[in-house]
Amino acid sequence: ALAAPADAGGGEKAGETAGQHGGGGGATANESRPLTPPTVARVASVPVLAELVGELTGRYEEKVLPALEASEGWREVQLLYDEAKGTMVTVSLWKDDEALAAIADDAGYRDAMREIADLMEGVPEVASFKVVGSFRRAS
Repeated sequence: ALAAPADAGGGEKAGETAGQHGGGGGATANESRPLTPPTVARVASVPVLAELVGELTGRYEEKVLPALEASEGWREVQLLYDEAKGTMVTVSLWKDDEALAAIADDAGYRDAMREIADLMEGVPEVASFKVVGSFRRAS
């Protein structure tokens, strides 16, 4: 889980960034702005050999991404790779629990995941989290 240090520095409260205090409006182009966050994050991790990361990423984009895009409740996905551990991590953001549950039952998504399974070293470990904040640099 990501967390801001207790002393964020610069006088900001923990969990806030410069130019963003609470959820107030009026942020300028140089300030961070809170985004309306999805409510659910799904984090999956699985060992992947370093030499297969590029192929897995390409196949994910070709096969899995269209299934996600077809889902009304999908918002975003990040693919991360821990080189030291040889682990691929995906973080996907969803509108709500129902949207996340619906993708698991989607035949197109299941087929797409089968298309990339041969590039993984095992079965992904999966966890879901409630999204309590999401921030992105405005410029």
